[in-house]
Amino acid sequence: NYYYWNLKSLRDYMRDKGIVHVNEMDQEEFNKFLEHLMNNYTNPTTINTYLRATRAFLYYAMREGYVCKYDIHLVNEPEKPIDVYTEKELEKLFKAPANLKKAAFTEYRNWILVQYLSETGNRRNSVINLKVNDVDFEQRYVKVRVTKNNKVLYSPISQTMTRILYNYIITWGLYDNDYLFPDTERKQMTENAISKTIARYNKSRGVNKTSIHLFRHTMATNFIKDK
Repeated sequence: NYYYWNLKSLRDYMRDKGIVHVNEMDQEEFNKFLEHLMNNYTNPTTINTYLRATRAFLYYAMREGYVCKYDIHLVNEPEKPIDVYTEKELEKLFKAPANLKKAAFTEYRNWILVQYLSETGNRRNSVINLKVNDVDFEQRYVKVRVTKNNKVLYSPISQTMTRILYNYIITWGLYDNDYLFPDTERKQMTENAISKTIARYNKSRGVNKTSIHLFRHTMATNFIKDK
C-alpha cells in the first residue's frame, strides 16, 4: 500500500511525459521529476514522502542494472521547534504547597516529582524504578538502574534537590528499599499511573501541558542555554 500510493506521483509524471521504460529515469529526468514535485507541493514533508518511495524503487532498479547509478537526496525540511515547559509554567509547578507539613502524600510527592523530572531529565520508566537507596546524598547523585540502553546512569542533583529529597524521605518514613516515588500504598507506580498523575498535577497548577517527556526536553534545552 505504501509503495502503491507514494509511487503514484512518479507513475503520473512518467505517463504525462510519455516515459515508458524505467531506464529513461536518468539523473536529468529525475531532476525534472523533483522540480515537478516542488512545483506541485509546498510541504517538504509531503515531497520527501514521495521521494523516499521513489528513491527505494529507483535504487532497486539501479542494483538490478535497469538504470544508471546516481544519488537521490531528500529536500531540506525546516526544523520543528521542540516544545518545552516555559519558566512561568515551571514556576507554577515548582511552587510549594501552601502548608507543606500538612500536605497529603500525593501532593508532596508530585511536587518533588516534577522538580526531579525537570532537573534530571530521567525517562518515565527509569523514574518509577528508582529506590530510596539509589540516592547518594553525600555525592549528590541518583543511580538510575533501569535505562533505555540497559546501562547504569548516574544523574547529578543540585544541593536544593538533595535537600528536598532528604526532607521528603524523612517526612514520609521511606526506607532504603522503598520506591522513591511510590503510589499511596508504597507500591511501584506503573508508567500509565505516573503519566496520569503528572497530567492531573499540572492541570491543578494551571499548566495545560501534561507530557512527562517534555520535562526531558526542558532539561536538555536549559542545559544548552546554560552552556
